[in-house]
Amino acid sequence: PDPLELFSQYGTDAIRAAITANYPMGRQDTKLSEELFRNGQALVIKLWNASRLLLGNLADQSLASASGSPEALEDRWILGRLKRTVEIHDQYL
Repeated sequence: PDPLELFSQYGTDAIRAAITANYPMGRQDTKLSEELFRNGQALVIKLWNASRLLLGNLADQSLASASGSPEALEDRWILGRLKRTVEIHDQYL
């Protein structure tokens, strides 16, 4: 398939998500399908909507104390996991 047509039809993020999620590294013989790209598009739309919901709710609340660090144990745990995930991602990148 023509990549430019796929990008215009599904969006570049949807194509990236579909290929990344469905094809492990090193595998060279793959079959592409419309369903694969629709699934990638659905995932990207869900992520977009979830981020809009979170950002909309965070605008009304402040997670951080006056010192700039989160007060709630749950928030500190989530941010700690995020930091570790970013470190692992950067290491493998």
